[in-house]
Parts: sequence; C-alpha cells; structure tokens
Amino acid sequence: MKDGYPSCVVDKKGICLAWGDPHYHTFDGRNFDFQGTCTYTISKTCGSNKGLPEFEIEAKNENCGSSRVSFVFMVTIKVHGYTITAVRSDVGRVRVNYRLGYLPISLDDGKVLIYQSGQSFILVSDFGLQVQYDWEHYLVVTLSSSYAGKVCGMCGNFNGNPSDDFATPSGSQAPNSLDFGSSWKVPGFADEGFCRDDCNGKCPECEHSLIKRFESELFCGLLTRIIDGPFHMCHKVINPKIYFDNCIYDLCMADGHRNFLCRSLQVYAEACQRAGVVVYDWRTVAKCPVSCPENSHYELCGNACPATCSDPKAPSKCTSPCIESCQCNSSFVLSAGKCVPESRCGCSYEGRHIPAGEKFWGDDSCKKLCSCNPNTGKAECKNTGCRAGEQCSVVDGVRDCHPVTYSTCSAAGDPHYLTFDGQRFDFMGTCVYQLVGVCSKDPSLIPFNVQVQNDYRGNKVVSYTKLVQVTVYGQTIVMSRENYGKVMVSVSG
Repeated sequence: MKDGYPSCVVDKKGICLAWGDPHYHTFDGRNFDFQGTCTYTISKTCGSNKGLPEFEIEAKNENCGSSRVSFVFMVTIKVHGYTITAVRSDVGRVRVNYRLGYLPISLDDGKVLIYQSGQSFILVSDFGLQVQYDWEHYLVVTLSSSYAGKVCGMCGNFNGNPSDDFATPSGSQAPNSLDFGSSWKVPGFADEGFCRDDCNGKCPECEHSLIKRFESELFCGLLTRIIDGPFHMCHKVINPKIYFDNCIYDLCMADGHRNFLCRSLQVYAEACQRAGVVVYDWRTVAKCPVSCPENSHYELCGNACPATCSDPKAPSKCTSPCIESCQCNSSFVLSAGKCVPESRCGCSYEGRHIPAGEKFWGDDSCKKLCSCNPNTGKAECKNTGCRAGEQCSVVDGVRDCHPVTYSTCSAAGDPHYLTFDGQRFDFMGTCVYQLVGVCSKDPSLIPFNVQVQNDYRGNKVVSYTKLVQVTVYGQTIVMSRENYGKVMVSVSG
C-alpha cells in the first residue's frame, strides 16, 4: 500500500556478477568461468517487452599480468538513449555519449544517476537496473523482477532456472561455457581481430599441491574461517563457497601473487558490506595494505555516499550500508576521483561538473574548446578546431581531435634508415643520435624524444643499434641489447 492505495512493487531482484579471471554468476545462480578477451553482451532486453524500458550492457575483457587470465577492462551501458562507458583505472570519470564526464552525473531529469561509491562506479536507473563496476575487475548487475524471463546474455535469462542459462542468441543451449561466451561476442569492434575466446588454446588447470596450499587460512581459507574469521558474520547471508573456489583458481593462474588474493577477498568483503553485514579487518590478517589518494584516508566502514563538489551534503542523506573506502579528509570533497578543497571544486557546464583547470570540448564537433578557470570557477570557451592532419572522431569511447593517419620511421641493419616521408639512406655512425623528437614550439603538442646509440658488431665496417632511449611524460625508458627482454624506467622530478 502507498498513500492508502495498492500498487505494484518489485517482488525481488536478480544479481549477476563478473569478477576475477573472470568468473560469472548468472541471475539464476549458475556459476561458470570464461577467459575470453573480446567484447561480450552481459545482459540486454530480449523478445517482446511491452512497457519495459530497453537496456544493453557490454563488457570488454583484457589480459592483465598474464596471458592466461583476463579481467573486465571496459563496461558500456546503453539506456534511455544514452551510451555510458566506464574504463578500467579511469576512476571518477565515465564517457556519456562519447563525451568525458565527471561523477556524479544525472541524466534525463534523474532517470539515470551515476555516482562514485567507495572505489566503484554505480549507475542507477528509474526502472530497477543498477550497474556497479570498480574500475578494475569487478562487475555487478542488479535487475528488478519485472524483467524476469525477458533478458538474455552472459547473465542468463532470469527465469529462475539455472539449467537453461547457456542460451545462445539463436535460442539453442550451448554445450559448454566456451561456446556460450563466444556466442555473445559483440561483432564490429576494432579489437575483434586481436581478441580471443579461449585460453590461448588450452585452459590451464590447478595442480593438487597448489590447491591444498591456497585453500589454507594463510590464503583463501580466510574466506571460510568460522570462529574468528573476518567474514564469519557473513556466511549465513552470502555463501562463501564460490568466492573461495574462485580465489584458489585465480591464485593458481597468477602463481600465488598476493595481489590476486587481495582482490578475491575484497570482492567478498564488498558483497557482504553492501548486504549490510559487518566485516572485520581482513587486510591486516591477509597482509593486503591499501594506499589512499592524496587528501584521503582509509576506513573499513566508510560512508557509501561521499561528499562531492556537486553534492557536499551527500553523506548526511545516505541510506546505504557502510563500505570499505578511501574517505576524503575534513574540508575536502570528491571531484573526478580525487579529493580536492571545497574552494577548488571547479565549474559547472551544461549540468556537467568540470574539475578546476580541465580542458574539454563544449560541443560534439570539436569546434568549441573550453577550460575551467580555477580562480573564477567558470568555464571559458573559444572557437577553434582540429589541427591539420586531425579530425573530430570517437576513439576509445572519447570524442576528440584524433590523427587521420600515422606514419612510420625505421632504422634497421647497417643501419639503413627510412624517414616518415619515405626517404631512404644509410649512415654508419657509432655515436648517440636523435632519431626523432618534437621540434615545434606548439604548446598543444606533447613533447617527446627518441635517441639511439649505434655500435660496431663483428667488424668496423658496419654498425647496429645498441641502445634506444625514449623520453615522454617526464619518464625515460631505456632498452638495450645487453638487457634483452627488460627495460629500465626512470621518472624525472
């Protein structure tokens, strides 16, 4: 009853997860692993859905640290005519219709809300769809029961029957997770020819000795420790078994690297906290220290609605359970994933928050370049356009001035040189030479420099490249013949 009248309300919610290697948990509770590195349909509306808003969620997977495992790299949500994209490690920012936006964001008079909670991006729609992505490896899709039996994709059909969750786009049941995942690959992406749907030909298995090691309380056993374990209060609410099994698998694939253990524990900890369950300090026991950005501090049970430039009073209105997070220090608020003084909150432009000093396009044709004046808090724009050799286009989900073509310069053998413009010549010097560098004084160009050192090899008639040094973005990367397979990186002050 609402205001004295009966009304239809959501009976229950379905939750689909993709995390780790990645592991999938469908709306109906089926668990499977799939290591593909292409772009896949996670969930979308299917069939006849009269009166229900349509949506589509896609995820791009990529290898991270090992060619044997993959993680969620990019999430794209299409809803209410908007395309919202969140990219791995781009904390505090999303792309809305290919324009970079800073959280929080409200679209279509509040029908779609996008904000940061802890280290996660959260999208909430007016029809019961919620998407959470931690900008690293953990994706959660929550859907109201209004869509039960009316969706399809990697998350299944949400009909209450896990046994038919391997339905392909044609409606047939796939015999295994590899065929199922491959069937939901999104065609037409630029990476389509370079991605794969298997584990480089053979999916590795975990040796028995490693399983016994990683299931101990020094590793994944922390998840299931009953008496004094940091998660024991959560066991009756969220069964830790699937998290435990996936933790062991990820550690096996990562040769026991502790970072993968910390990720696995963090996934379960966050699931427990969002369910309102108390979680105790697990990072100290597991030796998983956390590093917070400047002007913030760590809290095991912090406010899930951080103060932002757009809404500095958000914490006082928050009704969500506490979560592990990096909280901004006193007198600081969240802006584009960073804690800034309230007095440096930046600008507002057409309802969008712009951080202080940020440059951005004020239109969709790259003809109006704007910047947020940190002193006045106002956006200042000027008419401009793309430089010669550039065009306004969308690359990696961002509309900007991008090069029309690329050219290659090479040095090989004796050495023989081929310039960017196609001039060929030979030069046998054995000193250090500048191969290429920015000579223009145009401040909009990113300065860089590539130097090579040549040396005799075998006799003094010919010379070959001995060392290459690249300087860009304040970093110097050195590659040499003596250190084959390795690079040296230094950062300037």
